[in-house]
Amino acid sequence: MLAKRTNYLTVVTDQVVDPHNISAICRSAECFGVQNVHLIESNFPFRGAKNIQRGSLNWVNVNRYDGENKTQDCIQTLKSNGYKIVAVSPHVASKSISELTFDKPIALVMGQEQLGVSNEIMMAADDCVIIPMHGFTESLNVSVACSIALYDLRKRLDESTVQWQLSDHDRYELYQQWLFDSIKRPDLIIEHYHKTNAK
Repeated sequence: MLAKRTNYLTVVTDQVVDPHNISAICRSAECFGVQNVHLIESNFPFRGAKNIQRGSLNWVNVNRYDGENKTQDCIQTLKSNGYKIVAVSPHVASKSISELTFDKPIALVMGQEQLGVSNEIMMAADDCVIIPMHGFTESLNVSVACSIALYDLRKRLDESTVQWQLSDHDRYELYQQWLFDSIKRPDLIIEHYHKTNAK
C-alpha cells in the first residue's frame, strides 16, 4: 500500500454539507491511494458516516479548515506546497478532466452540493475542468464526480513518467502512523518500551 500511496494528487471539499458525501469522497481518495484530503468546513462541521467511509479515515490524512479565513488558509497551504488548484465544475470549465496535465501536483476541488465551487476558489484556481456527460441531468453527485475524476487522474498518473511516489521519509512516517492506528493504546506499548530500555 505504501508503494502505491501518493501526495501528487489531493482532494479538496469546498464546504460540502452532507457528511455522507464527504465520507464517500474520503473513501474514494483512500481507494485510489490519495493520502491527503482537505476539508474546507461548511457551517456544519464534518462528522464521519461510518457505514459510508468503511474505515477509510484510518488510512488517509484529513486536513480541516474552519474559521473566518478557512478558504484562503486552504488555498495558501496548497499553493505553498506546489499544488495546482483545479476546480471541477459543469458551468465554467474550459476542458475535460482527461485533458488535465501533470506538470504540477494537483489539488482537485469538489464544490458544495447546491452552489458548486465557491467564487473564492474559482478566483484562485489555476484550472477548471468538467466531467463530460451525455444525458439531460446537469451534474453528478459530488462524491460520484470525485470518484470518476480520481479514477481518470490516477490511471493516467500511473502511466506517466511523473515521480508521484512518496519520499522515503514520508513513507517511513506514514508507516509509523499506520502501525499506531492499527493497535489499541499504542501509548502503553511505548511506555513499556521506554521502561524496559531504561533498565
